[in-house]
Amino acid sequence: MSPFLFILAMEGLHALTCKAEALGLFKYASIGRDNLSIFHLMYADDVIFFGEWSWVNAHNLISMLRCFFLISGLKINVHKSNVLGVGVTDEEVSHMANIIGCGVAKFPLKYLGVLVWCNMARCTNWNAIIQKFSYTLSSWKARLLSVGGRLSLIKSVLGNLPTFYMSIYMMPVSIRKKLESLRNNFFIGADLDDKKMTWVKWNRCLASKKESGLGIGSIFGLNIGLLFKWIWKFLNNNSDLWPRVIQCIYGHDGGISAAPNISHKRSTWGSIRLSIQSLKQKGIDLISLCSRKIGNGVGSRFWDDNWCGEQPIKVMFPRIYLLDTDKSCNIASRVCLLDWSSVLRRNLRGGVESF
Repeated sequence: MSPFLFILAMEGLHALTCKAEALGLFKYASIGRDNLSIFHLMYADDVIFFGEWSWVNAHNLISMLRCFFLISGLKINVHKSNVLGVGVTDEEVSHMANIIGCGVAKFPLKYLGVLVWCNMARCTNWNAIIQKFSYTLSSWKARLLSVGGRLSLIKSVLGNLPTFYMSIYMMPVSIRKKLESLRNNFFIGADLDDKKMTWVKWNRCLASKKESGLGIGSIFGLNIGLLFKWIWKFLNNNSDLWPRVIQCIYGHDGGISAAPNISHKRSTWGSIRLSIQSLKQKGIDLISLCSRKIGNGVGSRFWDDNWCGEQPIKVMFPRIYLLDTDKSCNIASRVCLLDWSSVLRRNLRGGVESF
């Protein structure tokens, strides 16, 4: 029962934070062009508070946590907490941490096992994955296992080690080749320091059994599939918090149809878009394979979403799109209307149009 009781207590902390924001005691952080407000994020027993950088805001946050302790009996360990400043100097962060009595966090940092604010295009940031692969391979002697045993170990263990990282970041080519080389050497029965002749191409082993392969699966295919999962979730359910953050930064469609610029390529979402568009240039259009369920039409936009045909309505009928007075309308507001002329008609500006 203790995990369920803890969830109830965290719900009280959530309500207390929202109450403090409503009274103007805690100023939240805004994101994007729509000024999306984010107060806090909770995961298990980890809580992150987002607020404006000011002494008054920090004092009110500590007071709010003190009130939560008096109400629930759950005391926050300030000494194990950290303060992180964005756009402020290190001296200000250190001074704030000394007053609060907590530690100082700096970018890049690791949160929930994943590096944050780190350029994952650099191969050095993937050393942890290579070390996990090498450790797993070194703990097993390949020559002591049969071919079936090595194949089962590769499928069940080695293919799942980098899944957490590959579900968020695009793996560099050199790292991917290094991991494939480790898997190949282990499969043919060679230890890490041994060199053994390969009788079958590794790409043939990666192919599915229908294509006369062993069905091991490539790391590149797994990486693309895990990254495209976020595109799929964004297109099918954009009412959650993280799709709303993406919409505030990149637009309603998340910038999926547009080419990523230089600044967006460095971000996590920009790298996901870049990987999908690079496949499209090679003739593999994953976006076209997605279909959207309209439902009641409230969560789908009439002009922007691809719900009728292979292109959005605004692309198929650009002149009618220019005449619409509400370009951000949903499907329900258009399909249920009986008089379409009142929707698509614009006000007269005089001249020839008035006759």
